[in-house]
Amino acid sequence: VYLPGSVMEIECYQEVLVLLWKFLEENEGFMTYILKHCEVTQLVVPICYFMFEARKDVSKVGLVHICTFILLLLSGERNFSVALNRPYKNTLPIKIDLFHGNHADLLMIAIHKLIVNGHKKLVELALRHGAEVDQTYSKGTSALMDAAFVGHEGVVNMLIRHGAEINLQNSDGDTALMIAASQGHERLVDLLIRRGADVNLQNSGGFTALMLAAFFNRPAVVRRLLRAGADTAARSASGKTALQWAKEEGHAECVRS
Repeated sequence: VYLPGSVMEIECYQEVLVLLWKFLEENEGFMTYILKHCEVTQLVVPICYFMFEARKDVSKVGLVHICTFILLLLSGERNFSVALNRPYKNTLPIKIDLFHGNHADLLMIAIHKLIVNGHKKLVELALRHGAEVDQTYSKGTSALMDAAFVGHEGVVNMLIRHGAEINLQNSDGDTALMIAASQGHERLVDLLIRRGADVNLQNSGGFTALMLAAFFNRPAVVRRLLRAGADTAARSASGKTALQWAKEEGHAECVRS
């Protein structure tokens, strides 16, 4: 933004967002007008962008608060919900998985990333303001699964405290424990087991967390799962046990475990 008669560029997006929030909150006619006569999805896209960009910076928690308040106000209106069904065809300069969907999908992914990759205070904010803890996106992936993949123990703990289903399975049948085991996140595996994760669930390929740990050569995880009572006799869809997978892949330490 440039001031009149000035060549100096200034940033005032936070002030504009505050102004928008207050207009929506205090002026019922303004809310009605933008929902009936404006392309409201043009508000959703920058809000998603700001939330995504601010997710790891605790100094920008206020910005995420403002975006959240705007979305909460809009979400109470039927016309807003209808507008979210419009196809999303824009491209934002942020790193999110490519997807083909509508603006509701974009909003869901932005909130999902805020929970999984955000600073703990921002995760708390999102959950406190009603973010669905077990909401899934691409391939049935939940926030708990994504947090397990990157090994974010603090977020995993927080999600479980807020009621996340620890044994939820994605479209491939994987659970958070299976994902953590395959990635070799030892402490996170311990945490999930303590919080009630089923060590013997099998995914669509018949793999258990033990088989995945053996296949990906995670001996420390293999030992933890064995201590937790993992079934060594379970077989994958191809008929192999965890020990057989470890031998076939040449993972000697997993075999010795």
